[in-house]
Amino acid sequence: MTTGTARKPTKAERREINRNAAAVARKAKAKELTQLRDNDDLVDIDNVDALADAFASLTEHYSEGNAMLILKQAAAYGLKVRGLRDVGGFNAFADRGRKIKDSEKSNRIFGVWARITRDDQEADHEETSASGKRERFAVVGIYHVSQTEKIDTPEVTATIEQTAATDADRAPGETRRAYAARTYVEWTQAQYDAAETATRGHLLSADAQAAGTVDARDLFRGRADVARKLASPELIEWWESNPRRTLAEHTAAILGK
Repeated sequence: MTTGTARKPTKAERREINRNAAAVARKAKAKELTQLRDNDDLVDIDNVDALADAFASLTEHYSEGNAMLILKQAAAYGLKVRGLRDVGGFNAFADRGRKIKDSEKSNRIFGVWARITRDDQEADHEETSASGKRERFAVVGIYHVSQTEKIDTPEVTATIEQTAATDADRAPGETRRAYAARTYVEWTQAQYDAAETATRGHLLSADAQAAGTVDARDLFRGRADVARKLASPELIEWWESNPRRTLAEHTAAILGK
């Protein structure tokens, strides 16, 4: 009997596996949330999947307890919360191309618990963990989308479109920062492959090549001044029309900032 090495799933197949796993988890949470909705006055979202999606979206940023708290407060105020797009602070809404209305700035309609890390901050609640550590929390106010208005400028529109494209391409449960880090690795590899072809493999300077300790792939990430010292004239010329990026620059481009 012959045995072979199992084929590794492709990137597309891995995403499909992750999506299926997330769908199963979402259905389980939907069932739990539906029971809570019927017994605990959660926000009135009739569609079970929509309710689960709202909760899943909120827990990308908030704890499960805070996500539930937001949904309960929304129900009390008669507001619908479909996920993170409907709640947040100044910066969160600014990233979505919206600003808090002047008349609403002092009215943070929802309250969530935030852990305090500084001793000089006043706490609204204190508790001791199982390990004996003192935990201190304060209530932080956030807004509902109904308290905001659209910021209509070309720059904001471009940022929103970039963010939407990023979110559509993220794997289930993957944060935007993690997505930026992952795609940076993919982007630098693509740059390396293209540059190697264009320069016919002449990527390193004569000194760097003689040293034998430099990996040419390292020239496509990290500090630009170091990379240029180690790069061949052919690669430096290629960079003139194909600019390299640091991780910080790539992250800013990916997040539309």
